[in-house]
Amino acid sequence: MKEEQVRRFFQSGNALFERNWPYAWGLHQSENSPVKGKVGIAPVPAFKGGKSFSTLGGWHLGISIYSDVKKEAWQFARFIVSYSFQKKLSLEMGYNPANREVYRDREVLSVFPHFRYLAEVFSKARARPVLPYYTQVSEIAQRYINAVLAAKIEPETAFKSAQKEINDMEERYQ
Repeated sequence: MKEEQVRRFFQSGNALFERNWPYAWGLHQSENSPVKGKVGIAPVPAFKGGKSFSTLGGWHLGISIYSDVKKEAWQFARFIVSYSFQKKLSLEMGYNPANREVYRDREVLSVFPHFRYLAEVFSKARARPVLPYYTQVSEIAQRYINAVLAAKIEPETAFKSAQKEINDMEERYQ
């Protein structure tokens, strides 16, 4: 399933878990949502002794080394990530703030109480591996994980098969 298919399936009450971007929370809490008030946010589970990580994503700011207006670009970047502007984006547009302090703002938390959970999740986020074939690795892993969850294949067999496919694909890129 693609992201929106997952969200709709979960929001209709037909799934126990959902791995999605934070925008889904507002949709799950909308007036006509069957899961309104019945869902929560939690870090991605980890094995005993392991660590939970979420994936970074979202907006990025950059200034070209060739820019003729670097000073103004820096001023704009500082404005965009400022507490006041990030708070405004959160309250008026429902955006997840880039500024960590906004996740503790009482006014923001009164409107978006789930931000207290997102603050923890985002504090442990990591960038995904930089691979030209990341999408293909994800597709292979997803296929085998789903097969294990559907009891169509044993976990050890699935792991070995996925590893072989990923290794074969990696060789093609070298």
